[in-house]
Amino acid sequence: MLHQIRPSIARPETLGSSIRNLLAVPFAALALGFASSASASFLVQDDFNRPNSQTLGVMSDGVHSWSESGGEGGANARINSNLLRLYDAGNHGVAVAGFTVADAIISVDLAELTRNRAGVTYRAPSEGDAYNLFSATNTYQVVIRQNWAGTEDIELRYANTQLATYDFGPGVDFETGTLRIEFEGDRHQVFYNDTSVIDMIHAGNMSAGYIGIAAATSQSRWDNFTVIPEPASAALVGLGALLALRRRRN
Repeated sequence: MLHQIRPSIARPETLGSSIRNLLAVPFAALALGFASSASASFLVQDDFNRPNSQTLGVMSDGVHSWSESGGEGGANARINSNLLRLYDAGNHGVAVAGFTVADAIISVDLAELTRNRAGVTYRAPSEGDAYNLFSATNTYQVVIRQNWAGTEDIELRYANTQLATYDFGPGVDFETGTLRIEFEGDRHQVFYNDTSVIDMIHAGNMSAGYIGIAAATSQSRWDNFTVIPEPASAALVGLGALLALRRRRN
């Protein structure tokens, strides 16, 4: 007797599970690619390439703008020769208006510093704290300092208290340097021209806060300001994309 062999047919639920498992691999690759792309994308960007003006205007990313310590159009901050210029005999600066972040990578080019101090602030509780280089609130400050004797150094400060210093010694030219700050949780790393100058653990304010550029009794010019996600946040964004895609398939 001949027996008919019937082809086996997967049950719908088994088939669905198999398809989901097969799709998980390209989804994972997509998520990793998304994370890689996110880590290279800008949260904030300004190259200051616009006409000379006392009004800083909208950043080159077309989304964000600056708030100023002297108010909009104040004399302390202006666009000059496609650079951000800060100048005053006191303490002054700018902050990214309406933008806060907990963990990120900040990069900015210092084109000029004429004596005394200038730097970058982050995790500031308010915009006013972000453009105050010596705020006593829970704000981190990376300060580039030149004294009249020619000594050059970089400080990491918190609430106007010195945490760490890197001394370059005399004769260092700060006029063509890139300052990069990487902060994630309680770790704070500072680089100057890709050289690591400060790397420390400090569990101060780890909440999302404002970012600013500030100066004190000095003239400084800045260029190419960017804020990008730090890698762990970018990976979480990629994972979120993966989970969202899988939920849609389910």
